Amino acid sequence: MYNEEIKNKYLSTLPYTTAKSHRSYFSKIEDYEKKMQKDVVFFSSEEFTEMMREIKGLSLGSSLYNLTGCIKRYGKWYGKNYTPVDYKSVFTVDYLQILPLYYKSSLDLINDIDLVIKIKINEYQIPFNVISVYLDEIRMKYNIAVGVILLSWCGLTVNEIINLKSENIFQKENKIYVEGRNTLISVDDPTMRILTKMKTGYSYAKIDKNTDGFNSQNDYILTTEDFQHTEFFLKKRGKSADYANPVSTKLIDLSMGEFNKNSQDKVFSLIALRENGMFYRAYERSKKMPELQFKRGKDDEDFYAIFDNWVKEISKSKFGELKYKYKAYIKLFEKTIE
Repeated sequence: MYNEEIKNKYLSTLPYTTAKSHRSYFSKIEDYEKKMQKDVVFFSSEEFTEMMREIKGLSLGSSLYNLTGCIKRYGKWYGKNYTPVDYKSVFTVDYLQILPLYYKSSLDLINDIDLVIKIKINEYQIPFNVISVYLDEIRMKYNIAVGVILLSWCGLTVNEIINLKSENIFQKENKIYVEGRNTLISVDDPTMRILTKMKTGYSYAKIDKNTDGFNSQNDYILTTEDFQHTEFFLKKRGKSADYANPVSTKLIDLSMGEFNKNSQDKVFSLIALRENGMFYRAYERSKKMPELQFKRGKDDEDFYAIFDNWVKEISKSKFGELKYKYKAYIKLFEKTIE
């Protein structure tokens, strides 16, 4: 522990089990105290937030709050016995600063997807008037990455996405039928518009070296090529591909790796997107359910009512973490629409 003598004095005032857990929390922050060359009680708000953003080995739920409670309690003790410190205002978790990027809507997500595609295509310096004619085909060039991103937002797992068939996307109903669950899931309008274009897209953009001497000012040219028929929503490319079977997880990993490698440092995490999409849907559902109370200790059923059904299968601690993060998402959402 950093400043071990003082912290041991503090720990000696606590019951054994409490002291044991607090000692563990002090070990979590020791590296940051060494980095700053001072005890945590002297951290500024900015330094505390940075530490909470970078700290490893804690969930974004009860563990994070327990750590904060430990530091506040230590700060209060330190202030009484040594020098007064502002433990109440400094040691407060601001989820809006430590949580990963959340999208407020699928439109924001789609805008980022299209931004990445635009940047990637611009690398080839193809004239805009040519690109504008082939926008749908250009998106289909990245159909695996884009499809996986949007379907993760809708709440599908990677295995469900891999096995999703085109016939199970219903545009008029704004629904997707997930065979493994034997259920229909709802899809918001902007997402369904893109999924429908991808479902019906039969060709993709190809970018080749320009070998035409008459147009040598352009190093690359854009052409299109048809997909081979497949019953699956995610479409493969290449004459040697096995079109009777769905894409592999390896191909998905490769496609996501390529898509996430962009000059804007936009990274699309499938786990985070699945969670983000659920939060967005939960917020929309909650606005139609004024009877929900969300009372502390009695709110599990209310969260089950607005969360996607898959949360009923996760552990209690993970569910508690989702509740904390959802509340932070609401703060972020409502702050940006004021």
